[in-house]
Parts: sequence; structure tokens; C-alpha cells
Amino acid sequence: MATALTRKSWTDLSRRRARTILTVLTLALAVASFGILALPSLMNRAMTAEVTEARLYDLQIPVDDVTLSAPQLGALARLPNVTAVTARSLFATRAFIGGQRVATEIWGVPSFASQPVDQVITTSQPGPG
Repeated sequence: MATALTRKSWTDLSRRRARTILTVLTLALAVASFGILALPSLMNRAMTAEVTEARLYDLQIPVDDVTLSAPQLGALARLPNVTAVTARSLFATRAFIGGQRVATEIWGVPSFASQPVDQVITTSQPGPG
């Protein structure tokens, strides 16, 4: 059983449809604005977590045809303000995917399981050997 105040409220809302629609839209916009204001900090937190988990590099220096030994890599890792160093070989080519040529890069890493920088995270299959 509805009270008199509830019946009066529903009657007022049904009589003034334009005012009701504008009020509902204003309230929806106010609620949505809270989500819009929260979005930058949520995205920043998510991206920071992804960068930390994948150990993404801050600086990449491409060098062609240089052979680095393990002691030389260790010396680079001991430089001030250097957290991790890795050397990788790269082969750029083109591959067919669905009958279409796409640019492809094949990266060689010393150890797939323990990469100090720019770690590859597999989600559904075991990693390559």
C-alpha cells in the first residue's frame, strides 16, 4: 500500500514529463562525471602495474652488429642509474597472415624464462623454447 506522499510524487513526475526527463538526465550526467573524473587515475594505476610486471625498458638503444660478452653486459649493468640491461638480436621480415603480408620482427633473447627487461608474458600457451 502506497503512502499519500509516494502517490503524490509519482503523480507529479507523470504530469511534468519534460521536467522529469531533464532531472533524470542531469542526475545521470552527475553520476557519470564521477566516473570520468576517476578514469585518469585508474588508467595511470593500471598502466603502472603493467609496466612494473613486464619490466618495460625506459631507454632502448638500437646498435647494429655489436658483439657483447657477459662481462661487458655486467659492466653496463653496474653503471650508475642502470637497473637492468639486456642484449637481444632482431630479425625484421614480412610474414603472411591470412593471405596478407604484414611486417614481422623476430626477437632473440638469452633466456625466455628470466628476462631482466621487457619481459614477455604469455597468457594461454607455454612460452617458446
